[in-house]
Amino acid sequence: MLSPNLNAGEQNPYLWIGNEPTFAAPFLYNWTSQPYKTQALVRRILTQQYSTASTGLPGNDDEGATSGWFIWGALGLYPEIPAVPGLSLASPLFPQAVIKLGNGKLVTLKTSNTASNYIQSLMVNGKAHDSTWLPLDTVKDGGTLEFTLGDKPSCWASKPSAETAPPSFAPDGKQTPPLTSAMACTLPQ
Repeated sequence: MLSPNLNAGEQNPYLWIGNEPTFAAPFLYNWTSQPYKTQALVRRILTQQYSTASTGLPGNDDEGATSGWFIWGALGLYPEIPAVPGLSLASPLFPQAVIKLGNGKLVTLKTSNTASNYIQSLMVNGKAHDSTWLPLDTVKDGGTLEFTLGDKPSCWASKPSAETAPPSFAPDGKQTPPLTSAMACTLPQ
């Protein structure tokens, strides 16, 4: 079960989304056999911790960090691992978004049923993508990501292959063989 605490503060053993060191935490479920938990948690943070009110940010917006997290979360993308060219995926909040890359190329995100939380499938440049990790090489020359969302959790991307698993690193910083989950995807009742 996901914790009801989304912004607990420094004295509590729960998520503190209003503080930069915890920004990556909601995406960690993407390294398990239950990526639907990342999708649910990111959406809960976006809808419960952010608003257009004067108090609509969950923490100090140190030069736009908290606002930046909102944009990444709303796009359903997150640069989870510093200096590794790829993005961890979640369910986008927008029906369509266009990102202009530094080389001038465009990446278009299209999302069906944005009121829903859970990724049912993803097409990247017209091909099925069954991974919670998007290598930047995949879209470096532009491209299209087409998300299909649904109301119930799915086992999408819960059994990555060695080629599609998110990268993993040892404490010494060396890349380890990709984590491919031995656990079965278990969906909530």
